[in-house]
Amino acid sequence: EVGLSHAAVLHLVLSQACVRYQLPTPATPGSLIKVSPTAPQPVMVLFGGNSSERQVSLMSGTNVWLKLRSVPGLAVRPYLFAPPVGAEIHTSEQLLDTPVWALP
Repeated sequence: EVGLSHAAVLHLVLSQACVRYQLPTPATPGSLIKVSPTAPQPVMVLFGGNSSERQVSLMSGTNVWLKLRSVPGLAVRPYLFAPPVGAEIHTSEQLLDTPVWALP
């Protein structure tokens, strides 16, 4: 067998992100933090934007939100990234000033 399993790839990506942000890295793919079933894990789904990919983002984000709503133990909230029409975002300050709407 050649290559990496899905679990190994995800573990590698997660480990590298932890190193980059100076967080403790998980020892093995199975050692990820377990969330107690009584505390729903918050999941925020962000979609929208003003690029040519807006429609794709809206459809994908909506599908992800609808699928995750049925997963026990998750508290899923949809958010619409809604920059003004024609606005160009080039800096982090502009990004932070862009409206994001919490949907019901």
